[in-house]
Amino acid sequence: MESTEPGSSLPTALPAAPRAADSRPAARPGTGDQDAELATVHVERHGEQSLAVVTGELDMSNSEEVYQHLLDAAKESTSIVIDLVDLAFIDSAGISVLHRIHRVLATAGTAVQVATGEDTAVARTLALAGMDRVLPVTLRPTTADR
Repeated sequence: MESTEPGSSLPTALPAAPRAADSRPAARPGTGDQDAELATVHVERHGEQSLAVVTGELDMSNSEEVYQHLLDAAKESTSIVIDLVDLAFIDSAGISVLHRIHRVLATAGTAVQVATGEDTAVARTLALAGMDRVLPVTLRPTTADR
């Protein structure tokens, strides 16, 4: 990172912050667990509908991979239910994944539904971000077979 001295146009380098010898990622917000499971996506097909169950944590470190899994899950489907009921954590990158997947699939004519569970951290986060006004959000996943 660089800054400039007052009255000078030449950048001066700032010293790097000291790092601990055992430097590990900080705990995920709300979990206190530094080794929490990252997101997994399990897909079930019910005729022309897909159910994508996302568990673990959806964040910047895995958002593109989850996005690809959701796109793949929606192939040859008329609708997809994204089940986040057991998702422990979602950050802005995860919210962006949901927004992007909804936009891309809606353009392709594929219906998207997101299930969050009742009063979960993910449900509250999506509501705070206003995503419950953009996406069809339900409490439980519903497919033709359920």
